[in-house]
Amino acid sequence: MAPSPGRHNWRKLSRLFLATLSFQAALGRKIALLIGICAGVPQNRLLGLPALPSLTGPAIDVPKFKEFLIHHCGFAEENITVLLDKGNSDPRFLPTEYNILSHLEKFTHGCTPKDKRVLFYSGHSVQQVNLDGTEKDGLDEAIVTSDGKIILDDKLHDLVIKPLLLVPQTSLFAVLDTCHAQSLLDLEHYLCNDVCSSTSHWRRFRRWISEKLSPLHKEETQLPAPTLPIPRRSTMNSIAHSVIKVGLDIPKFCHGLCHRDKTAKLPNVLCVSACKDSQTASDNPHLTMTSALIDVLMRNKRLTLKELMRGVSIRMHYKNIEAFEKYQRQLIAKTQPRRMTESIKLRLGSFAPALMMNAPRSEPQLSSLVPLFMTDRLDLR
Repeated sequence: MAPSPGRHNWRKLSRLFLATLSFQAALGRKIALLIGICAGVPQNRLLGLPALPSLTGPAIDVPKFKEFLIHHCGFAEENITVLLDKGNSDPRFLPTEYNILSHLEKFTHGCTPKDKRVLFYSGHSVQQVNLDGTEKDGLDEAIVTSDGKIILDDKLHDLVIKPLLLVPQTSLFAVLDTCHAQSLLDLEHYLCNDVCSSTSHWRRFRRWISEKLSPLHKEETQLPAPTLPIPRRSTMNSIAHSVIKVGLDIPKFCHGLCHRDKTAKLPNVLCVSACKDSQTASDNPHLTMTSALIDVLMRNKRLTLKELMRGVSIRMHYKNIEAFEKYQRQLIAKTQPRRMTESIKLRLGSFAPALMMNAPRSEPQLSSLVPLFMTDRLDLR
């Protein structure tokens, strides 16, 4: 008995479906977790929390970043999880401590090679005294949940970074638009990825020289140097002792001269944070790091890491200048009488540069698992 045409079509559809699944698995999945917390927190001395005001930026930045991922990076809406406290009535997606921890576990569960995962956080973060000596500045960073709890950077590292170490070919792009965000994921390298500071050119040149002179970068075909007997009274003993001492004196934290290695088999983990650990981030929706990052990526989605960080830094700097110029005009408008001479206007206007110099500045940072080649390109598509 010949098979019916309907059964034959069903087999074709099932084969096509399986082929589509295998093709998607080969390309990798795109999964995103976006967390935004607007709620303020009262003072809690037991947790060491100061009183924190409510925020307006996360309610704007989270939907904006979600739209950017969907329309410009090819993320499917069903693969994007949003935890937001403002305008959300579903208790399963409120950014409480329990929900954040459970969704972070799901976020990194079942990682496969060539997966692309995006983590976004906008909200409050605080610092606490570090007791185990694992922080360069002696302070732990922690995010503050909507129910007034804290999640330390050690816990975030265990939930987000450690599972990715089992899948070297996967990638994570994290955006932390919050205060004290530089080491919020406890990634080892950040100073060696700096391309925006005034000393970055000299530091990168020193690293390049150090890499070229390092034995790790010499050709394998090079013949070993002949061994000669060292005289007992020679100064070579003291020189060798100093070389061994310097070789063993490896810095515990990132010192800016970390050697890069193309053969490192680790996940591609990048974290763009709004500021250094010693700085605070802006809550003005027009001055946030998220808005600057989206503006830069909208112009070119295949930027090098150097172009990305310099673009975001310049964008944030000029937005701050625009904000202070607006404040300058408002100050003059409020304080000037009906008949004010031009000289008095110039005096009032001269206060704006002083305010610019004394204003808290947030410098965007790029941290990673390994030292980065800043000429590599960021690919979110």
